[in-house]
Amino acid sequence: MIETSPQQILAGFIGTGVLVDNIRSYREEFFDREIRKNMYQQTGFETDETIFQRIESILSEPSELGLNESVTKFFNAFEEVSQNPEDVANRQYLLDTAQTMVDQFHTISSRLTDLKGELKSKFVQDIDSANKLIAEIAGLNQKVYSSYSLPGGDAQTYIDQRELKLEELSKIAGITVTQSDYGSVNVFINGKNIINQDTYYNLRLNEQTSPLTGTTIQVEAVDPNGNAQFVFPPGGELASIAKHFNTTLNELSSGFSIMRNLNDYADAIVSNVNLEMNSGYGLDDTTPPPPGRDFFEPAGLTAASINISNDVANPRDIPLSSAPGEPGNSNIALNIASMTDTQTFIKDYIRLIGKIGQMGKDASNGKSTTKLVADQLSNQRESVIGVNLDEEAVNLIKFQKAFEASSRVVNLANEILGTIVNLGR
Repeated sequence: MIETSPQQILAGFIGTGVLVDNIRSYREEFFDREIRKNMYQQTGFETDETIFQRIESILSEPSELGLNESVTKFFNAFEEVSQNPEDVANRQYLLDTAQTMVDQFHTISSRLTDLKGELKSKFVQDIDSANKLIAEIAGLNQKVYSSYSLPGGDAQTYIDQRELKLEELSKIAGITVTQSDYGSVNVFINGKNIINQDTYYNLRLNEQTSPLTGTTIQVEAVDPNGNAQFVFPPGGELASIAKHFNTTLNELSSGFSIMRNLNDYADAIVSNVNLEMNSGYGLDDTTPPPPGRDFFEPAGLTAASINISNDVANPRDIPLSSAPGEPGNSNIALNIASMTDTQTFIKDYIRLIGKIGQMGKDASNGKSTTKLVADQLSNQRESVIGVNLDEEAVNLIKFQKAFEASSRVVNLANEILGTIVNLGR
C-alpha cells in the first residue's frame, strides 16, 4: 500500500488515503512441494482402488455368480455322476456344468481384456492432458520471466496460475519442481527435465510387444528436435495405469498378474482332469487299452481358450470307469471329484481372491491417509498465503472503532479549545 498525494487546504495539507501499489503472495515452497508430492501419491491410490474395484466386480467373488462357485459345481458334478455312472442324464448334466464353468472363464477373461483396453485409452488421454499442461506451464514461465521485474501484480498472478497447473500435472505424472532465475521453474519427471523455462518436452505413448513380456506401455519424452527417451513417472495416474497394464492384467508378467493366475487356474483344471480321463473308459468301451479321450481341448490352456473336447461330445463316451466293460465303475469320477481336497490349484485361486481384496483395501487405506495429509498441508499453506475472512472482518471493526475513538478525541479537543476561547472573551 502507498500513500496518495495529500490535498492542500488553507490550514495545510490533509491526507487522502492509500492505494494498492503492488500485490505479493507469501508462498511457501515447502508446502507447495509437499502438496504436489502428496497429490500424486493420493491420485495413484485412487486409481489403484478404482481398478481393483473393477477387477473385484468382474470376478464377483465371493458370490454364487463367481468362478469359484462354477468350479465347485463342476467338481461336485463328478461326485453326483459317480453314484450312477450309467445314467446318461447324469453325464449330460456333467457336460452342462462343465460348459457353464468354461463360459465363466471366457467371460472373466474377456472383461479383464476389455479393462486392459480401457486403461490404455485412459493412458493416452492422460498423456494428452499432460502435454497441454506442460505447454501452458512453459508459457506461464515465459510470462513470469518477462514481467518479474515490472511493478504491479502481473507476475504473481501468473505464478498462482502456474502453481495450479503444476499441481494438476503432478496428479498425472508425479513431477518435482525446482525454482529458477526470475521466477521461472524447472519441472522434472523422475529426474528428467521436461520443462526448462519456456523450453519443454512432449510426452507420448510407447507400446511394445514381446513374446516374453507381452504387450507393455511406457511414457516417452520427446525434445523439440524429435529425440525421445523413456521417462518413468514415480506416481500419479500414469504410473498406476502402467503398473496395472504391464503387470496386473498382463498374462506374461513375472509380477503379480491376475491374468496369469487365471490362465494357470484354467491350465491346472484342464491338465489334471484330462490326465485322469486319459486312463478311463466310457460306457461302450469294452476292451483295453483306454481310448485316451480328453475332457477338455488340450490346447485350451488359458481362460480365454478353454473348451470342452469333441472326444466327449457324446455323454456315453465320457471316460469315468477305470476298467473296460464296467459301466458301473466310477473310480475316475471319484478321483476327479476328490481334487477339490487334494489339489493345490483350488486353494491357490482362493488365495488369489484374498490377495486381490487385500490389495484393494490397501489402496483404499492409502487414499484415506493421503487425503488426511492433503487436508493438513492445505490448512498449513492457507495459514501462510491465504486470507482469513473472519480475521479481516475483525480488523475492519478494529479500525472502525479506532477511527470513531479518534474522532471523539478530536471533537473533545475542539470543544475544549472553544470553551477556552470563550473564557478569554
